[in-house]
Amino acid sequence: MTQLLPSLRYQLLVFVFVLPLLEAPKNLLAVTILITGIWAAACGQLAVDQWRASRLLVVVLATLSIACVLPALYVDNPAVVLAESLGWIKYSLVTLVAISVVTTRQHLLEVLRWAYWGGAIAIAWAWYDFSVNGGAYPELNSVGHVNQSAIYVGLTVLIGSRLLLEPSSVLTRCLILIGLIAGLAMLAPMRSIITTGALLIGLFVLLASLGWRRALTGVGAIGALLVGLSMAFPTYTGGFVDELSYRVNSDGEVSSKRVELFQAASVIALANWGLGTGVATYETAVTQEKVEAALRQKGEIYNARDYFYSGHGHGLITTVMVERGVLGLAGFIGLAVLVVARLGRGFDPWDWQWLGVLTAFTAAVSLGNTTFHNEHGALALLLTALLLSVQRPAAKNA
Repeated sequence: MTQLLPSLRYQLLVFVFVLPLLEAPKNLLAVTILITGIWAAACGQLAVDQWRASRLLVVVLATLSIACVLPALYVDNPAVVLAESLGWIKYSLVTLVAISVVTTRQHLLEVLRWAYWGGAIAIAWAWYDFSVNGGAYPELNSVGHVNQSAIYVGLTVLIGSRLLLEPSSVLTRCLILIGLIAGLAMLAPMRSIITTGALLIGLFVLLASLGWRRALTGVGAIGALLVGLSMAFPTYTGGFVDELSYRVNSDGEVSSKRVELFQAASVIALANWGLGTGVATYETAVTQEKVEAALRQKGEIYNARDYFYSGHGHGLITTVMVERGVLGLAGFIGLAVLVVARLGRGFDPWDWQWLGVLTAFTAAVSLGNTTFHNEHGALALLLTALLLSVQRPAAKNA
């Protein structure tokens, strides 16, 4: 019988390539990956040992998926919760299949390369569309909303930064560098302060993990990155601060309202602490009326100055604690524990240069930006899981 694993790997490579580019192909590929994965499992061709070695990761992914679906059993709009949960479950299942077919660091490097080139082409496409058709912000074609696009651009830049250090031709490095500068420059009109700051943190972790000698040898590449980053510097000067992210309070002070937004979300999260209010319900769950009602039940007085409301939680933690409750938070905490355990199990430069950098970026951006539930979330989840599941090579082969 024809071996299915090479076919699955190729489908996965194409999937990460089209993820930010084309809507229909990425959804079709997700389905074909799942069907081929089920077929391969039935034929006994999946690397079951890889799942056994990553059993805690499998449990975490299953917990996060279950936390999506359970609120549909009691919320007023179960159809919406189930429909929105399908996206997360689809990407989680694709990740589970990927764990069993991406079994070496070389396989994983192929995934990372295809993910970078797909992101780089999406950035070029977005620049062209923004230049020709205009618009308030540049957006990646199959990612959409500017905040989500900015996060995907940040992930692409970090992947490309590390790929510069892999052995490759001069032409390949030049092309990677062009993509990096285009991505960094795009963050300025995107006006995403949180993403740009998280990118700086990720680049700092990358430099620190290289060690001073290798960092010096790569000074040309790092210098080029800083030149590109300087193009995005206006984000920090205040000239491009997005007025939609800031509000003027009653005293005339400009505030991002992150603290007030978190306080409103906390009230609802505590009132629905078990399983949350359901995926994609934040806008209808965290309202002034419901916050006032929850406070009245506790005998507390509502002060409008202490709370702020938005269509989404502007942060992974805020959104998860409202929509998925304790079970969802436990899943994300479990994922964080696995990452810390992997990075803390003896210093491995490769782990830190990939998993450490990716984790630093996603952790930082999760605190103050939009939720990880779309394409950037799918890519971050997939890469984190693969970096956790791929075993370290023996010392003699490292």
